This record gives sequence, structure tokens and C-alpha cells, in this order.
Amino acid sequence: MSSFTKSTHAFRSKNLLTSFVVLGLALSLLPFFLFTFFAHPYDDDFNFANQSRAGFIHFFNGFYTHMTGRYVVIFTSYWLNPLRWGYEYGSLGVKIFPFVFLVCFAFAIYQVIRVSFSYLSRVYAVFLALSMEVFFLNSLAGINEWVYWFIGANAYFLPMLILLACYVYLIKYLQKGHLSVSEALLLHFLNFAVMGTHEIIAVFHGAVLCFLAIHIHLNKSKWRISVFYLLLGAFLGLMVLVLAPGNYTRWLDIDQRFAGEVGRFSNKGVLKVMILGVYFGVSGMGNWLNNASFWILTLLLLPLMQSLVLRLGLKNSRFIHPLFHLFLLFLMFIFLHIFVLRTNFYGTVRVEALLQFLFYLGIWANLQLCMCFYAEKIEKFNAQIKEVSSKTAFSLGLICLFLVLSITPSSQNINNAYYEIAFVLPHYQAFIHQRFEILKEARGKSSAVIKRMPPQIQSKFLLVKDYQAPSSAYISRTEQYFRIKKIQLIDP
Repeated sequence: MSSFTKSTHAFRSKNLLTSFVVLGLALSLLPFFLFTFFAHPYDDDFNFANQSRAGFIHFFNGFYTHMTGRYVVIFTSYWLNPLRWGYEYGSLGVKIFPFVFLVCFAFAIYQVIRVSFSYLSRVYAVFLALSMEVFFLNSLAGINEWVYWFIGANAYFLPMLILLACYVYLIKYLQKGHLSVSEALLLHFLNFAVMGTHEIIAVFHGAVLCFLAIHIHLNKSKWRISVFYLLLGAFLGLMVLVLAPGNYTRWLDIDQRFAGEVGRFSNKGVLKVMILGVYFGVSGMGNWLNNASFWILTLLLLPLMQSLVLRLGLKNSRFIHPLFHLFLLFLMFIFLHIFVLRTNFYGTVRVEALLQFLFYLGIWANLQLCMCFYAEKIEKFNAQIKEVSSKTAFSLGLICLFLVLSITPSSQNINNAYYEIAFVLPHYQAFIHQRFEILKEARGKSSAVIKRMPPQIQSKFLLVKDYQAPSSAYISRTEQYFRIKKIQLIDP
């Protein structure tokens, strides 16, 4: 075979693999972006909009003293809630925000990859970032609660984005050893903001900073003072989060509201809650690891991690044994499960999604540490590693990822999304549109009659919950928002 024929064959093979990857990414992401055009407001969307009518100071004070210490979420719940602008603009805003969040999610992952593996070409960094977004959207539980529901996305999806943005600048600083003044200020701002997004993220981020401080101290690095300032900012943010009166008011209210209810874990003794937390934590982490697409992504990342160690010269650095880190990681997530059980949020799928997201980040960070710790032993396999990280193998790995995502029973969001688009979404959209038209026409009137949604047309991707009892809080919040005195529910 001539050299020209060989080069032509290689070029066609490369283009064919790239085409399969692009097609796989497009088909995998398309339904998730398509669903954003059919998002609608629910429950707490109306509640937060109602509370915002008194102004920001009253809004922030009310939630901080009676509900939660998540100061960033309170701030964004007021300023970003589209229903504050009226239903006409708000109904459009709840469609725009999930679309923007999905784009920002891919961009944030891309930026983390670029600053971590700067030698990776932009094209393959984009492929890897989009593949990781597909993995998370397909694997994390309760996508209807943390992507397409504005208040849920604001409390869970947006904190993920802030955490990733913080790590972009943190990784950039650790690699380069310096940041511009604007970048340094932004890092400290994001570091403080991360602590005010969610208690679970605050524990995770605080642990990351503590482990980082220990490793920097072991290696007598010049960055010790900078990390100390980050720890100080995180500690101040944690105090603002934890000492909020709203935390204790809310927990006391939950304990009183569900006192004596058999299914509530907060009614059990401390020892029982701890035992259950260990059980649910271990079983949950086992289920998260029982995901073939996660391991394919991990295999794609391992060569990049090893190459990073060699490029930065980390093989002679001192590190705590990675097994100890892995033990602490599992211990931390068991503690978080105990915390979730005690606060009666176990079984809330958006909380599980957040835990799962952080767990995967923790596992990948621990694998990077393993690469640093065993760098000298792995170095002799550099030739094989370079072979594995070739462009052809990389493309094949992504194709395998798409195939696994489409057939594994543990992650079926993509398949279910296409099924809903074809058979459920048209009926769901027509029903929801008719319901809100009735509510808009009844605005300011004495009553309105709406139907309960039939179970067969309820979307698992878009519907958080439907109206149930006439006296429910969901009904009263809707009545208050549309200024309707009485909403009557009837069967379809």
C-alpha cells in the first residue's frame, strides 16, 4: 500500500471517529436542551416570588432568620427569580434559566479541564467536557428538581457551577503560582460564595481546602499564606451559613411538624440515625460506583492525570497516602448522609444528585492524588500511557461511553427523554398551557377551576409535583401569586 493511500485511509478513519463522537454528543445533549423550552414554574417559584414583593431587605431577613443560612441562594432567589417580573416574563424566564445553566455547566467543566490539562487540544477538551456533562445529566437523580425547576436549580445546580468556577481559579493558581489582581479577588469571592450555597457543598469545599493546606505544609510550599487566607474566608462563610437563626427555626419546625410520624428519621434516636446513615451512605456510594459510564470516563482521565504529574514535576513531592484520603472521603459522605437523615431531607432526589456529583469529583481528585503518590512506579509505563491517550483511542473511548450510556439500566435519562418527547411531552405541554391560561384569565377574581393532571401525561423530567389537596401550600401560593381568592381542584 502506498504512503498516499495509507495517509488517506488514516484521514478518513480519523474523520469517521470524530463524526461519530460529534453525532453521539449531539444526540445525547439534544433532549436535555429541548426540555428547557417546556419548563414551567412550580410551588416554591410562586412562594419566593410572593415573598419578594416586600423588597430585598425584608426578603433576605425573612429567609435568613426563619428558613436557611444559605446567603448566596437567598440572594439569587430574589434577584434571579423570573416570576418577580410578572407571569408573562416569568414563564419565559423559567425556560431561559435552565438553558443558560446547562450551557454554563458545559463551559465550567471545560474550563476546569483546560486549566488542569492545558496541553490538551481545545477540540478534545470540548469533547471531554461535553461528554462529562452528558454523563452527569444521564446519571444524577432527579433531573426534574435540579435542572428544570428554577428554585431547585438555583439551590442545587447553581451551587455546582459556583463550585466549579472556584476550582478553575484555584487550580490555575496552584499550577502557575500566581494570579492577576482581578483573578485573585475573584477566587476569594468565589471561595466565600461557595460556603453560602449549601451545607453539603460547604463541608466538601472545606475538606478540600484542609487537605490542600496539609499537602502544601508537607512540601513547605510558598503558597501556605495564600491557602491560609482561603481557609479564613471559607471559615467566615461557614459561620455566616451555620449561625443563621433560620437553620434552627426550620429544623425545630420540621421536628414539630413531623413529630410521631413513623417514616421520619428525625423521630428516631441519635444512635439509630447514625446506624441508618452508615447503611444508606455505604449503599448509596456503592450504587454510584456501580456505573459503567463513570469507569469509562475515569479510564479516559487517567492518562491525562499521569501526564499532569510528569509535566508539573510532582513525582518528588510529599503526599499523604491516597488510601487515607479515600477513607476520609467515604467517612465524610457517611457523615453527610447522617446529616441529611437528621434534617429529614433523605429521599429528596435533588439532595442525592448533589451528593453524587460531589462524590464523583472526590473520587477523581483522589485518583489524581494516587497518580502523584505512585508517580515513580507508574513512570515506566509512560509509553503505554501515551499510546492509550492517543486521539484514536480517545475517540473510541467516547464512543464506548455513548453506547454504555444508552444501554446500562443504572442510567437511562437519555432513553427516557426521547420516549417522553415522542409520547408524553405533547400532552403534558397542552395540559399545562391550558391550566396557566385559566389562571391568567382568573387573575384578581374570586375563583378558578383547574383539573388535576392525569398520571399518564405527567413528565418525569419537568413535573416536580402537581396539585393534590385543595388546602395544600402549593394551592395557597398559587392563589396568592395570581391574586385568586379560591382555586378549586377537580378530577380530569
